[in-house]
Amino acid sequence: MGRGYSPLSNSSGIELCSGINRVQRCASGEAKMLTKAQALTRQCLLRINGFDCGHVDMVWGPKSRYAWNLAKKMSDVNDDDQLEKNLAEVIDTRLITPLGYCAIVYFEIGSPPLGKASLVPTVVPSAASGVTIGIGYDLAYEVNVQRILRKYVHDERIRAVLSNAVGLKGSNAKAAIAGKKCDISLGEALSLFENVTLPDLRRTTESVFPRGTIPEDAFAMLMSLVYNRGPSIIGPRRKEMAEIHRICKAKTGYDKIPKLLTDMINLWPDTLSGLRKRRALEAEFFAEALERQRQ
Repeated sequence: MGRGYSPLSNSSGIELCSGINRVQRCASGEAKMLTKAQALTRQCLLRINGFDCGHVDMVWGPKSRYAWNLAKKMSDVNDDDQLEKNLAEVIDTRLITPLGYCAIVYFEIGSPPLGKASLVPTVVPSAASGVTIGIGYDLAYEVNVQRILRKYVHDERIRAVLSNAVGLKGSNAKAAIAGKKCDISLGEALSLFENVTLPDLRRTTESVFPRGTIPEDAFAMLMSLVYNRGPSIIGPRRKEMAEIHRICKAKTGYDKIPKLLTDMINLWPDTLSGLRKRRALEAEFFAEALERQRQ
């Protein structure tokens, strides 16, 4: 599953607001409104494809606009929506939407490294975690890890270090990688995410939260929740997830899910601000997807 924490931070110092939050000025001078969800998606896609828009902060500022216009020029594309589709063409939309894909990447590692040859840091996020590579792939909890490493980690020396860390947690996991080269490329990380993580995550999420008529962008937020917290709906700390399960089984009351997501924020102290922000953004993006569906 995911890291059980989130590295999100608002390093820009700008307060993030709900809904439509910034204005993009087009070359023609026409103002186009971008929601935080749209800005996050485009910023992540730009960075994954090697265009430097600065950190992913969901603020569509001058650096984002410059990178976007550069991508349009280099792709010989004038239409914003078409450029977004081109940048997102690697995403299997049968499994997840571009927003869902980019949101989980952001929730797990923050701003993606610049381009697929750049490295994603390998970490041990907490005492309960193992060595975690790529987009939240924890070597202590996943199955068939040695086979996965052979297929998706191409550097033999890095693969050897990671192989020795399989199954280890906490201090033992940290010791296994201390001072050793074990970061994998963004390209490797995304290939692992797309081909291994997402198919299993989609199946797992649908098993506990049947999609029914939930719009795909909203369902992607439930996939994010399951990746972060796991699929269990048992126990007092899981009462909100149990209620979401009940709503999904009943196929009615979807508008109650955003509040249930925000209610989970109180499960974590202020020191785990990344997790708290993750739940808040999942709730906001879920609600916005429902609103778009009603329009």
